[in-house]
Order: sequence, then structure tokens, then C-alpha cells
Amino acid sequence: MPLVQGSLLLEKANDHGFAVPAFRIRTPEVALEILKTAREENSPLFICIPADIVEWISPVVSFIRESVGLLGVYASLHMEGVRDLSSVALALKFGFNSVGLDNGGRSFLESVEFTRKVVSICTPAGVSVDADVGYETVTPEIAGEFALKTGVGSLRVGPEAVQAVKCETNMPVTVGELRGTYEDVRKVVSAGADSVLEGAGVETAFVNSLKEALATGDGDLLRIMDVALSGVREVALKHIRACGSSGKVSLLL
Repeated sequence: MPLVQGSLLLEKANDHGFAVPAFRIRTPEVALEILKTAREENSPLFICIPADIVEWISPVVSFIRESVGLLGVYASLHMEGVRDLSSVALALKFGFNSVGLDNGGRSFLESVEFTRKVVSICTPAGVSVDADVGYETVTPEIAGEFALKTGVGSLRVGPEAVQAVKCETNMPVTVGELRGTYEDVRKVVSAGADSVLEGAGVETAFVNSLKEALATGDGDLLRIMDVALSGVREVALKHIRACGSSGKVSLLL
């Protein structure tokens, strides 16, 4: 299964009342465990890689692309934290099919100009664009104006703004890193969020489980990694289920 365009995943989520779970990935081991968990749950997902480390971990990016195809997972490869056109060029070079713009610190007009430019580059290449407004005070009306002027595919907002922005724009809305409980995830999904980024729990679980495995004195590397990755699987499973995306691959067939 090739990578799925991010906009298609968000459209299905928007139409059917679930959120596409998103996970920040920096290592191949964690990536593979999350992909396997998504396959078992028949869940689509976003694999997110920060723009500032893409070149450094480019072999991991290639590994993820190949693994998605081999495992038959319905996933979109998303570059997050894009702040300049050089990052957009990297996204196209390494085969990302979704980018997330960080307009933090820009004025409304600056955010509109940058986002519009990225949309004009990415849309012909089949790359979806998600963006925040980047404006200090974002009302639903401002979010709607931003979407209209830029042609962006989805809007990234804070958890508290999901419902109001969704009602105003009637377009896919995403939530960035959410470091709350799984109940908090369920609440923003109920409010209308179409994708929620898991809040660093995956990497924390991996580190904590790895420490526990090493403390046993077991010298078998495979058993140590199996224990460490069990923590990753547990967090991934809980986030997928909180997003309500289990079994939703059928909507893409």
C-alpha cells in the first residue's frame, strides 16, 4: 500500500466523526512498532517527522516509506514544523505527502503570504498542507478568512478552539501535540478534531520500558528491545482507540 494523501485521511475523518492519530517519529524501531499496531487495529495514521531533523534521519524516512508499503498500512508521511521554503523542498525531495506549517510569530498577512506560497507549490505535487494561523488571537472568523485566502487543506488549532473553528469553516481541523490524558483526546475528537498528535508518550514509554529491561540484567538484545517496544505499542494502541480510528481503514477501500 503506497502512502495516502493526508487530505484524503482528514476528509474521511471529517465525514465520519473520528480523528486520524498522529505520531512523532525519530527512530526506525519505534516507527515499525507503531505501524504494526496501526495495521492490527485497521487504523489510518499520520507519521510525523520534524522538519529540522529530516536530512539527519533521511534513512529513517526511507525505511518508513518502505515499511508502509510492505505492511499495507494506510498512512500519510507528514513533515511538521515547516517554517521556510527550503523545508518544503526537502519534503518534496524525500517523498512526504503532507506538510504542517508553523506560522508562529508571523503577522496575519505574513502567515497568509507564506501559506499561500506553500499551497501553490505543494498542491500540484499532490502534497497536503496543514497550517496554523500564527496570529496571536485566533477567532473562528479569522481562521475562516485565513482558510479562504490561502486555500490550505486543514487548519491546526488549540484544543479549546476546535469546535468553534470547525463550525465556522466546515473544514478539517487538526490539533498539535496534546499532552493531556486519553480522555482529553476523546473530548477534542468529540468536539470535531480530525487528527490529534500524540503528546510524546511514545518516546517516554520506550525509554522507561528500556530502563526496566536493562535493570533485569538480561543480556539478550532482542528480549530487551521487545520489552522496550511493548511500552510503545501500549501507548500507540491507547491513542489510536482514543481517536476512534480503529477499523476505519475500511472507509478508504
